[in-house]
Amino acid sequence: MKCGDIYYLDSMPPLHGGPLKDRRVVIVTETAEIILTNPIYVVACTSSLKPEQKGEAVALPWHPRRGVSSTGFTKETWAVPKWLDEVLPTELRDYQGYVPADKLRQIIAMLPSDPSDGPTA
Repeated sequence: MKCGDIYYLDSMPPLHGGPLKDRRVVIVTETAEIILTNPIYVVACTSSLKPEQKGEAVALPWHPRRGVSSTGFTKETWAVPKWLDEVLPTELRDYQGYVPADKLRQIIAMLPSDPSDGPTA
């Protein structure tokens, strides 16, 4: 488990209201700081982004055939840095893939300066 890995998270809180939903998330906590018993930060991914939100998200690699892209995404998907959540590593399941270094740098650069504030709408 390391920074940039993509996992599934059950019952991710929504960014703009609505029900909890199982989502893929990107780990954004530095690898050296990940301890299984301590909370880490993750950023949610979505495949349904409104055009006006594209400046607040990072487009991730995808390919219609599973296994062709490093992320494992089979349709257009974005990481939304302000959609940040704190979880225990043990809550993550089913490794999906990883975010390439250039995209991970973009995600980290867009993170809120104080992650304890939680998601902002």
